[in-house]
Amino acid sequence: MLSRLEFGSGPPLDEAWLHGSSDALRRLRQHATALVGAGCRLIVVTGAPGVGKRRLGRWLLRRTQGPFAARLELAAADVTAGIESSDAPTLVCGVHRLAPAAIAVLKARVAQGAAPVVLTTTEPLPELRNRSLQHEQLFGRMTDAVLDVPALHTRVDDIPDLARVALEDTVSRHGLQVRGLSPTALAALQRHGLPGNARQVRALVEHAALACTGDWIGTADLFGRAETVHDSAELHVRLPGVSLREIEIKALSLALRLADGRIVRAAELLGITRHALRRKLEKYGIDPQAAAAPAHPDAFI
Repeated sequence: MLSRLEFGSGPPLDEAWLHGSSDALRRLRQHATALVGAGCRLIVVTGAPGVGKRRLGRWLLRRTQGPFAARLELAAADVTAGIESSDAPTLVCGVHRLAPAAIAVLKARVAQGAAPVVLTTTEPLPELRNRSLQHEQLFGRMTDAVLDVPALHTRVDDIPDLARVALEDTVSRHGLQVRGLSPTALAALQRHGLPGNARQVRALVEHAALACTGDWIGTADLFGRAETVHDSAELHVRLPGVSLREIEIKALSLALRLADGRIVRAAELLGITRHALRRKLEKYGIDPQAAAAPAHPDAFI
């Protein structure tokens, strides 16, 4: 099974705390892991709304203090003098909304150094530092590390992973019979011009799954309109249930057939780069031209 979409009961998330395999996300994972290993006591997480800053903050506290340790999780408006003496790991979300008195409280809390503090903000750190001397003291000299979660439009290769995980979670929670997303739906998500918000992907997929009347989610389910399909046979990707090798071989073969053997077009249908496609073809010994030969139009994965 794929990892669950949100933190909750059960085993804590580790490597899958932010879903995706893009280079940008891989670098973020490495940076975050290094900060945890270095024992940083104050970490600021920046990024656009909905990209996963809160989830990253939770992961950081779980990794530094253990999965079952008690912790404080507060909005900026809830920061009061009562947390100054707390020895619990603390996550404060939306610190660009902090009042001057709350900044003083956080400065005192960080100065104690008893437990790590993670702050999240949608405002660029240089702008935050320039607001006042108090802001400069908290976000300047006292900041050990900054993690910037990249916007989704800069890592569109992560959208299929986010969509599949969101669908698995929706199917599990609502007891649905939806089997997966079509590649045209995945490609439409990647072309949709999402503003950098992973939360929007989850909302779109959940709405589409609940509205879907068939086995597969298409572009009309996602956006209320149909998009051009280049062949009468539409490629589908199942949720877990068969081997990954079988899925990949059939997906590669069908994409090549739909693209008439053209590597670039087949890579677009699959949502990967042409270099990644060539590596997979070499891995499985697939000849692009042979795979492009006509097949039964009702063939699905």
